[in-house]
Amino acid sequence: MNSSAQPSRRIASNLLWTPQGLVRNPLVEVAADGRVLSVRTCSAPDRMPGTEFYSGVLAPGLVNAHCHLELSYLRGAIPEGCGFAGFAGAMGQVRERFGPEERLRAVAAADAAMWQAGVQAVGDISNGDTTFSVKERSRVAYHTFIEFFGLRLASADSVRPLLRHPHTSLTPHSLYSVQDAPLRAIAAEGAAPLVSSTCSAMAVASLSIGSSITAIADA
Repeated sequence: MNSSAQPSRRIASNLLWTPQGLVRNPLVEVAADGRVLSVRTCSAPDRMPGTEFYSGVLAPGLVNAHCHLELSYLRGAIPEGCGFAGFAGAMGQVRERFGPEERLRAVAAADAAMWQAGVQAVGDISNGDTTFSVKERSRVAYHTFIEFFGLRLASADSVRPLLRHPHTSLTPHSLYSVQDAPLRAIAAEGAAPLVSSTCSAMAVASLSIGSSITAIADA
């Protein structure tokens, strides 16, 4: 027996959300690495020493399947309800008002806010290096889709250096915003189906399975 092994946690609450419905008086045992060891019910968790109790509902971790973390600094800077064309135009007008330090602070604040809200896994769309220093320290599990777009670009070489970061993959913005040749080249590189950044929600499904369970331990 390894005496240095960290003990598991017992977590109780009023309710536990499951795909099959709500479970009353749940007692969840969670390993030190976040794996759920058992789920049962207990009407008197206060009689079990060391049991943590959280009033409310325990739930699996949430997944943010389509995020632009590097644009967090634009929060509140662009009017709502202006449509995509209005948003794109306004973004070009206001983005130069924010310096590198202000942008990095906004990224760190958004990352912390997601964790606090119960987000465990994120599919993030990225066009630059801004967010990776925060992701490396984050408790959130990220997969970064390195986005390529531009009808005048014949290859994705301009963004390939970003693939040096862990948990990244190259993705076209959409079928209508890249040329046919680079789109086919990107599609031919991987064994998995090609996912555009506009459809990243589907690609994050597998990422969420391992990460979301740990939210029970932090609910």
